[in-house]
Amino acid sequence: MSIADRFRQFVRSKNAAIFSRSIVIQLIGYGVSLALTPLAIIFYTPADFGLFAVAFFCANLVGTYGGLKLEWAVINEHSEKVADLLLRFSLTLILAWGVVAAVAAVVVPQDLYTAVKLNRYVALLAVPVAVIIGFGLFLQSWGIRARNYPQVYLSRNAAMVSRQVLQIGLGLIWPSAFSLLIAEFVSRLIGVQIILNKLDLRLRLLAPGRFFSLLGPLPFRRYGHYTKIALPSSLVDFLMTEGLAVVIVPLYGLDVAGAYWLVQRIFGIPIALIGTVAADVFQGQIARRRDHEAIFNQMAQLSILLTGFSVIVMPAAAVAFWLFTQHVYGGKWLLSGQLALYFIPVICTQFVASPISRVLIVREKMKFKYVFDGTMFLGLTSWLLLTQIGSLSLFQSIICLAGAQTLAYCVYILLCFHVVRRP
Repeated sequence: MSIADRFRQFVRSKNAAIFSRSIVIQLIGYGVSLALTPLAIIFYTPADFGLFAVAFFCANLVGTYGGLKLEWAVINEHSEKVADLLLRFSLTLILAWGVVAAVAAVVVPQDLYTAVKLNRYVALLAVPVAVIIGFGLFLQSWGIRARNYPQVYLSRNAAMVSRQVLQIGLGLIWPSAFSLLIAEFVSRLIGVQIILNKLDLRLRLLAPGRFFSLLGPLPFRRYGHYTKIALPSSLVDFLMTEGLAVVIVPLYGLDVAGAYWLVQRIFGIPIALIGTVAADVFQGQIARRRDHEAIFNQMAQLSILLTGFSVIVMPAAAVAFWLFTQHVYGGKWLLSGQLALYFIPVICTQFVASPISRVLIVREKMKFKYVFDGTMFLGLTSWLLLTQIGSLSLFQSIICLAGAQTLAYCVYILLCFHVVRRP
């Protein structure tokens, strides 16, 4: 079957209708958020965003991975009763990690804060952000399980748009990393409240005794393939992508880290929203399928669609962003616009690789992701060595970084197709 035939088949399918409605919802949110971005950053400096990036990295680490990747188990579990138990267990686990993070923020030595140019009060403010990130992640997984995609994406859009509005409002009063964290927390709280209302859910936690009795059996035995394989692999992936802003701080300072993080945030929106729509619908449709050929066909159709979107839209968006930063803010954010141009290949390949990688979860072949992790790790290690030993300039360093990441994502795409073709 030709590419054109596959595309026409996808357009006529039921999946295309679900995908199209979800994409429209996401595009509206993305458009509003993008329109507000110039105002949302006008009051802040790259250094403010650099400090925020370090604190948000810590919050995102705890909130996203404190649930031990059991959100995938919530989606894929056949029994509704067991999935509900998983949800309550995971929410309780996230809250427990929040308590641990708060204690850690208090007892961590000041020297460690100094090394990453963070302060203790910003770290403490990141703790509730971590908890609300985790809550939102698992509530959305329940919505995906029920295939209530519009409600899930409405909550994400509400959080995204309200974040920009809050950044603008707080920027008028108190432009700082504190304001950025407060905006992050309140906006995600709004998203959580919306999904609770739309899905008619309540936040239900487990009693301490029940929670501790399940702490071993659920994550490490019954769903051990998520915790023991998917969690380490995803965690390594997170550290090697989201952690780069933290690595840049000691290399080039808070200003460069903030400029880099803004590029991640702006161009991460289509990856996290449109790409996530594709990933959620794709996983929801193939989660209980056993027909390898049907899964391959769906993945091929999705890959074609994502590739077409990325090579048309992403480069144009990067050039527009670069032109915008040249003429606005008195050059304060010009470096972000320049960095966006260098990262076009990374953005495009990641946009395709991220959604189709869900096939590794469904096929329970997450061990293949270690090949991608290894490729990315070697690439980033080579980049760091070249930066230090070769005394590379900032932009020479960025070219090496973008090349290493692009290569790793191409390997990831090939791995996904290889896995689907295996019996």
